[in-house]
Amino acid sequence: MEADAVVYGTPLYGHSYSGQLKLFMDRHVALFKFVDGGDKAVEEMEILSFIRNKPVALVVFCQGPEEHNTELVAMQFEKFCKSSLACNLGTYVFPWCDPNVKGSNYSQDTLQRLAA
Repeated sequence: MEADAVVYGTPLYGHSYSGQLKLFMDRHVALFKFVDGGDKAVEEMEILSFIRNKPVALVVFCQGPEEHNTELVAMQFEKFCKSSLACNLGTYVFPWCDPNVKGSNYSQDTLQRLAA
């Protein structure tokens, strides 16, 4: 909770987070305090979130291409950030990331974007 930023990391499983990361992120809700609002819509209530306005990013590693493969996990992360009032720094995908596969690509471009 004292961190300046939070970076979540996961391999891509079924176009989504790993089960372990999903469980971890779901547990964040236990650290939110909902203040006012009848239907718990984010837009209609104040949420005291321990990651409110905190810079957060998602790093995803997958054995296939980024295109037509990672859109769902990026959308889920965007919604997570919106509902927890965090500052989404983006989703950074490392495609073809399998050292056992000939031609695997550990993307230098993605590393540079993440460092920036």
